Amino acid sequence: MHDFEDEFPTPDAESVARVFLAGAFSPESCTARLTVVFGRVHHRRIERLVRLVFAVFPPHSAVPTLRRLTLFLLRFESYFPDQFRISPPRDLTGHRTIPAEAITGSLPILNNIRELAEFLDLTPERMLWLADPHGFETKRPRERQRHYRYRWVERTGRTPRPLEIPKQRLKAIQKKILAEILNKLRPHPAACAFRKGQSVRDFAKPHVGRRVVIRFDIANFFPSILQPRVQATFRAVGYVEEVAFLLSALTTNRLPTDQLHAEATGSGARHLRQHLLSAHLPQGAPTSPALANLCAFHLDRRLTGLAARFSLSYTRYADDLLFSGNLSDAEIYRFRIRALAILIDEGFEARSSKSAVLRKGSRQQACGVILNTRLNIAREDYDALKATLHNCIRHGPELQNHEGVADFRSVLRGRIAWVHSLNVAKGEKLLAMFEQIHWNTS
Repeated sequence: MHDFEDEFPTPDAESVARVFLAGAFSPESCTARLTVVFGRVHHRRIERLVRLVFAVFPPHSAVPTLRRLTLFLLRFESYFPDQFRISPPRDLTGHRTIPAEAITGSLPILNNIRELAEFLDLTPERMLWLADPHGFETKRPRERQRHYRYRWVERTGRTPRPLEIPKQRLKAIQKKILAEILNKLRPHPAACAFRKGQSVRDFAKPHVGRRVVIRFDIANFFPSILQPRVQATFRAVGYVEEVAFLLSALTTNRLPTDQLHAEATGSGARHLRQHLLSAHLPQGAPTSPALANLCAFHLDRRLTGLAARFSLSYTRYADDLLFSGNLSDAEIYRFRIRALAILIDEGFEARSSKSAVLRKGSRQQACGVILNTRLNIAREDYDALKATLHNCIRHGPELQNHEGVADFRSVLRGRIAWVHSLNVAKGEKLLAMFEQIHWNTS
């Protein structure tokens, strides 16, 4: 009989814990990931293990830390004993090497906590206070004691989006990490958002005039990237464990429960709530866009490879994924199943309401850009911006700034520039209207 002893190592508690924490912390999602990694042959063991875990860590509570879950799983090693022969579990929390070509400059040498504190121009005590590794942010009752300010952005027909804005001192630290470390790491070429010289135009252009466009949207993109994945990214570029941990703590945050929006407490937003109550990438921190791209590096690499096998183009703009080419219905079905499996395997979830197959005879649109024959702005978006400019001319811009944006003039100019990049004629019309607005400079 063939001896599998050496060929297939048994999983340890930490490996299993990493699979649990690689995406949404719910019984359904964890069961799906464990099945992807360990195989359907072990589905009964997997289901029993999932029931045990969620009996102790209920879905509505905060996601446990890797250490806490590992210690818990150590008590149940009988659920993955020696005879539980499986291939080595794939690491789903982002513990993968970022290729050497992604490192575009020399990174600061930080061998220990003291050197990290010196690099950040802080005392070790002050650095630990800002890093908040024990999550005291969630326990501080007063706003002035917290490191972040919080507000929610309302979105029509969707769960409001949380903004977590670091206060001045922490923001300065994050900007230094961005400038000295993250900006020297190049994301995957398929990533078009949050990159100098790249725009939504670069994201959309490869998909113009294609027979089939397949669109996916990652649910809760920033909040779903948890601290273990961020820590792994810093480890992947060479930093020792303690330094990588503190860098990840300085760039992630736990939302205080008193800051949860009412609409984020319902069952439909359960996964978002779980992510927000765990250490995650905060939308509003200067480091989050770059870290999100880097944490998705392996996702982009795998999806690029899958797209190539189906002769498709692939690009990603933050949480929007586009594929395009010439596929039959049967090929579309096979491709979507495999793409969704990769998303799950990489610890992400697709938002089903925004995923779509867009054929040539229908309207092919992504990120407000029409793709059918040439890049163009969606008619309703153009009309809405035109109406805003018209009202600014007639009634003044102050009355049109409904969200109280600090520099409304620059925001409007930026939106016009975006239209101009897609359609010069429409952009010129909007610019002519913009120049008729009277701005109160007093």
